[in-house]
Amino acid sequence: MSHPEPGFSPASPPLDLQALAEVLPQIVWTANPDGGLDYYNAQWFEYTGMTLEETQGWGWGPVLHPDDLQLCLDRWQQAVATGEPYEIEYRFRRAADNTYRWHLGRARPLHDEAGAVIKWIGTCTDIHDQKLALAAADEREQRFRSLVANVPGVVYRCVCDADWTMVFVSDRVAELTGFPAREFMAPATRTFASVIHPDDVAFVEETVNRAVQGGQSYELEYRVQHRSGEIRWVHERGSPVPSAHAAAPWLDGVILDVTARKQAEQERQALLEQVQAERTLLHDVLEQMPSAVWLAEVPSGKLLLGNKGIRRLWGHAFVPATGISGYAEYRGRHPDGRPVEPHEWPLARAVETDEVVTEEELDVVWPDGTLRRAAFSAAPIYSAQGRKVAAVVTGTDISERKRAEQEIRDLNSDLERRVEARTQALAASEASLRAFARQLELSNRELQDFAYVASHDLQEPLRKVQAFADRLSSRYGEALNDEGRDYLARMQNAAGRMQQLINDLLSLSRITTRVQPFAPVDLQELVRGTLSDLEVQIQRQGAQVRVGPLPVVVGDATQLGQLMQNLIGNALKFRREAPPVVEVQAQREGDFWRIEVQDNGLGFDEKYLDRIFTPFQRLHGRGTFEGTGMGLTICRKIVERHGGTLTARSAPGEGSTFIARLPVRQPAQTGGTE
Repeated sequence: MSHPEPGFSPASPPLDLQALAEVLPQIVWTANPDGGLDYYNAQWFEYTGMTLEETQGWGWGPVLHPDDLQLCLDRWQQAVATGEPYEIEYRFRRAADNTYRWHLGRARPLHDEAGAVIKWIGTCTDIHDQKLALAAADEREQRFRSLVANVPGVVYRCVCDADWTMVFVSDRVAELTGFPAREFMAPATRTFASVIHPDDVAFVEETVNRAVQGGQSYELEYRVQHRSGEIRWVHERGSPVPSAHAAAPWLDGVILDVTARKQAEQERQALLEQVQAERTLLHDVLEQMPSAVWLAEVPSGKLLLGNKGIRRLWGHAFVPATGISGYAEYRGRHPDGRPVEPHEWPLARAVETDEVVTEEELDVVWPDGTLRRAAFSAAPIYSAQGRKVAAVVTGTDISERKRAEQEIRDLNSDLERRVEARTQALAASEASLRAFARQLELSNRELQDFAYVASHDLQEPLRKVQAFADRLSSRYGEALNDEGRDYLARMQNAAGRMQQLINDLLSLSRITTRVQPFAPVDLQELVRGTLSDLEVQIQRQGAQVRVGPLPVVVGDATQLGQLMQNLIGNALKFRREAPPVVEVQAQREGDFWRIEVQDNGLGFDEKYLDRIFTPFQRLHGRGTFEGTGMGLTICRKIVERHGGTLTARSAPGEGSTFIARLPVRQPAQTGGTE
């Protein structure tokens, strides 16, 4: 095909530009301001096979690939309209082989002094081979990345510089460290050494540097710190690779996350240590057990081990046996004296028949012929899957226990004989005590009746003495001299004291002879009535009586009233010169009420505590305080009849506190007449 000579339109470029365009290896063209092409160099005609006339204006379109034509037209029209530079990749058909090849089209506008576009100058550069090379490189890159993505680890290439600068690192580095791959590659914002555990950095650098210097591959394991703070173990394998583009060689390698394996190894090691510790503990326990222990293999019955307890039980050390027949080395007898055959030992039965033996008693024969009674327990041992794997037996020397049991039986027999004899003696004593109790009860009742009758019968002659003494004083008192009147007064005073004594004896006897059934008694109301009875005495002495909250108790209201009147009356009677101050209060103490009557009176030495509750006992003479010495005796008798106690605390000159403890509840049978 012949090519036309290059031609120019009237506005063709200057000659020097044409000469330059003709020697360039690219296609060179020019266009008018409206976009119509007006010049092509020889490369255009040679490549496309078109004539000058065919390519004038917009005639170049047919040589473009149909898929690129419209895009090219749109971009070119846009450039013409805006005056902006034009650049595009498209495919031209080559006339020589009728194939389309990729070109890079560029165009720049020329402007006049006013800035208006006067000409467009463009080039078309064949980039087909370059495009194919790039496509092949992209394909290789995609295959490489696909391969790297399927490698179960981090693939890297780095330069052996001070920072181990990453040229490439796979995306899996984010899974391992928590940081994206781009942060490790140049220009790097993070070095891989920064994620290595601080304790492992020196070791890693030393190992890698030694491999680089020797030109050898390397393998090592170390720890890295994940962004979250988690510590992970990695296994790195790499080797130095010479590079023509860098002073230091490359390092190519792969880093695998082996945390799970390390944890499994650590758990396995811990388990091994635990098993070893348990084996040691089991051995120590077996050796320290007081019983003899044997372990046998199944189904052969071979003895695997025995502890030191065997020597204590049998008098000789553990004797190995390859089977049950070897158990004949251990001699024994049944309780009836028959020799124990090898297959009769509890361990042999556990091996052969799965029998569980508990505390079977047999006699073991020592080397010197001595017999010692022992208790044997045996059982098969099963695995977690239920398979019988071994059998174990223990033997315990119970000779001392058997002797002790016999001694206990002998002692029990003797004790039973003694208990029987003692029981018979106690039965006889109990019968005597019941008879004595009945006699004592009768005597007490007779004594109480006698006291009542005697006191009652003394009333009549005493009233006559008092009556005739009163008549004598009224009729003949004036006739008597002073000595006679003194004798008469003494007789009357003695008769009065006798009357008071008889009354007190009657009161004491009536505590058990004239009683009322127990019933709820409001001590608050009862003390209020007592104070009313003592009102005159309280006012005359200027006394203060303070009464706190008092409970309701179960008892004899009359006797409890007499108790409170005696205690408060004593507090008013045995006073110092200062006006009496009496306090009555109560508090709960478990199953009892604690009733206290406290005064600021004379008080007494507590060494006389028992004396003041004894009948007719007084700590003061009759000339100082009136009374017969029976009041506190009556009070204690009343309290005891109610199942309580009466005591006192005191010191001379510091007053006294009388304490009565009365039950919160009374037994159902308490109360009534006795």
